[in-house]
Amino acid sequence: MIQFLYMQKGFSILEIIITIAISGIVLAIVTNSYQISQIKKTQEQIVEEIVASLDEQKAQSQTGKNSQNYGIKFNSNEFILFTGTEFASNAEANKIIAVNSQFEITDTISNTDNIIYFSKLLGDANEKATITITHIDNRIPQKNIVIEKTGTISVIE
Repeated sequence: MIQFLYMQKGFSILEIIITIAISGIVLAIVTNSYQISQIKKTQEQIVEEIVASLDEQKAQSQTGKNSQNYGIKFNSNEFILFTGTEFASNAEANKIIAVNSQFEITDTISNTDNIIYFSKLLGDANEKATITITHIDNRIPQKNIVIEKTGTISVIE
């Protein structure tokens, strides 16, 4: 009868290393996917907030609230809701909304103050413009908000 002097019990070091390597790869893929989905969610929230603010300012202009026009000033890291056709930085009625620091706002607004305002009663915009929301590391595609001269607001991916 042949007796085995050595019987294998447990796992070899090579099997353990391979298992750890595969687990690390899977973890890296899952973590990256999660981060990307969180960045997309944040971008979507920013876009929704800007569109809602544009809609609010347009609605206030259309209803003739306080017989005023209402608008928004865009900066790279914030946007400011204001009353009138010109932005006054010291106006108490201004409402400043900061944007997540991972994102940047750019625009095609031609006036030097980077403002869009809506006309009383009609709700027409002072000009056609595109507002772009971009992740600073460009990890996801940018989103564009288009404001037509007629006051129509739409989101383009």
